[in-house]
Amino acid sequence: VQTAGDITTTSDAITFTTDVTLTDGESLAIDTGAGGGSIIFSASLDGTTDFAEDLQLTAGTGSIDFDLAVGGTTDLGAISVVSALDVTAAAGFNADSFAQDAGTGDTQFDGAVLLEAAGGLAVTTSTVTINSTIDTLTSGNGGSVTVTNAGLLDIASGADMELDGAFLQDGAGLVQTAGDITTTSDAITFTT
Repeated sequence: VQTAGDITTTSDAITFTTDVTLTDGESLAIDTGAGGGSIIFSASLDGTTDFAEDLQLTAGTGSIDFDLAVGGTTDLGAISVVSALDVTAAAGFNADSFAQDAGTGDTQFDGAVLLEAAGGLAVTTSTVTINSTIDTLTSGNGGSVTVTNAGLLDIASGADMELDGAFLQDGAGLVQTAGDITTTSDAITFTT
């Protein structure tokens, strides 16, 4: 599938079962509304030009699944999640940045995350599970990581972070970690 168009439903699921390529340098919006429509990418998700195609996802009380690599061939631009229950990235995740404004379940990264822009990774949700590495150092653009967790932030063994910006955990939830965090002279802050 190649697409440069938005898709909106009335709380109904949006599912891609084959590889998806975002095209034409467009910023796409995929929106299932405030209800329980999930957004599922069952195969790979790529851009056409590195960091040029942005993607905004709104799943309401539905979940968002990236079942295979995101940006594995061509990096995506800024990926933003307006709302979702769970967000799961099951494989590698390469993009300009990732931001989640709201969530009520678990946001989980199972594959290595490589981000280019200063925005880095910013997640606001209930629980956050990080099972692999996060790298903003390679790009050298000051990429930070901010986690605002109402529930548990769980960083697994080997889920090390190499950051060119600061790390901030500023939610009310608890933290358990077995992963290293390294920055380039930037602050590392846990508030709980």
